[in-house]
Amino acid sequence: MIRPFLKYPGCKFRIMDRINKTLPESKVLCDFFVGSGVTMLNTDYERYILSDINPHLIRLYQTLQAHPSKLIALVESTFTQLNNESSVYYRTREAFNHHTDESDPDGLLRSSLLVWLNRHGFNGLVRLNGKGELNVPFGSFKKVIAPLKAMEIFSEKSQRATFYCRDYASAFKATRHLRDVSYYLDPPYVVEASQRNGFTGYAGNRFSHKDQERLMGFAKRRGERTKGGVVISNHDTKLTRELYQDATELMSFPVRRTISCNAQKRGYAQELLARFG
Repeated sequence: MIRPFLKYPGCKFRIMDRINKTLPESKVLCDFFVGSGVTMLNTDYERYILSDINPHLIRLYQTLQAHPSKLIALVESTFTQLNNESSVYYRTREAFNHHTDESDPDGLLRSSLLVWLNRHGFNGLVRLNGKGELNVPFGSFKKVIAPLKAMEIFSEKSQRATFYCRDYASAFKATRHLRDVSYYLDPPYVVEASQRNGFTGYAGNRFSHKDQERLMGFAKRRGERTKGGVVISNHDTKLTRELYQDATELMSFPVRRTISCNAQKRGYAQELLARFG
């Protein structure tokens, strides 16, 4: 399996073998919560249609796709031990948040800053606040290595892909004309009613229960049209079992969680794969 160059919360690297066994064969794979891009890296479709609502993430992928050598060289120049300091991190984060596309038309500088911040920030989060600003704290790692080879691999595979910054509803509507297509969807995890402060999004938005229901509706309808070509991952809970009760197939298995301020609480939880169609 190929690891993505970004550290990313909820990355499905550990379960890609299960996802691959669940996804049907087709010419095109659509992923509307692309995140780290791990699904693209570890599948073999002729074409990929990938999207996310985080504009900085999509700009990074588009820049790496178009200017791999320049971006990788710029990233390499920033990864020094002298820069691995809290004060440098927060200055860099402020510069990233106040950067403008007018001064960086190719996206090279801001994209390189995002890679650096991702590797030096806490737990590999790519989290935006309501203003669209990165708000991840410093990670305090002893040593940070630039993911240069992983970026090269991503760039090569991304030549099969088209990246869009848009929400899942717009993405479904834009791909409704496709026939020989499969879908993998990895939305923010469902939050139980008891989890009042449960996490529901990384890009300054909140992915509500209504969004979960609406996404399931899209998946069910598109799954019927593509004869089983839609797979969704989520927590395995009573709520998700009710939400995905019309799925053609449900698969549950334990997965180690990596997002918690307390490392001792990063235990195992049940993951659910639901296939529609």
